[in-house]
Amino acid sequence: MRSKWALGWAMCSMLTGGSVVASANLITNPGFESGTTGWTFAGSSGVTGAPHTGSDSGYVNCVPCGAPGYSGSVSQTISTNIGDAYSIDFFVADNNLAVFGTGGGVSVAFGNTIGFSTTTNIAGNLTWVEENFTGTATSATTTFSFASQAMIGGTYFIDDITVNDLGPAAPEPSTLLTTAGVLLAAVFLRKHRAASHA
Repeated sequence: MRSKWALGWAMCSMLTGGSVVASANLITNPGFESGTTGWTFAGSSGVTGAPHTGSDSGYVNCVPCGAPGYSGSVSQTISTNIGDAYSIDFFVADNNLAVFGTGGGVSVAFGNTIGFSTTTNIAGNLTWVEENFTGTATSATTTFSFASQAMIGGTYFIDDITVNDLGPAAPEPSTLLTTAGVLLAAVFLRKHRAASHA
């Protein structure tokens, strides 16, 4: 009886992708309240007093304006577990003056996963919008980045960033079905053998 229960639990666990692992926010200084601590800045970017909460936020903008191809970024590299899924949540806003050159845009990424991108103003002057997505770590460190490309006008802001480890990423549906099929076949064979020996 115990072996049947264990087998059933294993099947349910695999079909649901296992349980979610709770974790603390992995981002250092997520609201920029400690200035630039923990963050790397490139191009036209920095910390400013235009927050979602608290007193500061990060930003990328167009200085010097009118220079096509100009870019800026705010990023932070964190330690990650290969194969784990990570939830990324943040608030983003703009000053309603965004202009982009060819191939321009603003994006938020976790490693190779771009979870947010836009080529227009978001929701008006400093109207904060919450965004979230999930990414899977493919190396022992992963970079969270907020970046602009070919931005020739306007400013974008980011604040209150959260990155949490959700544990091992759920297997692909095809893998789950194959595994479930193997387990069901094992149950059938076990019952068949038991019946033949009765």
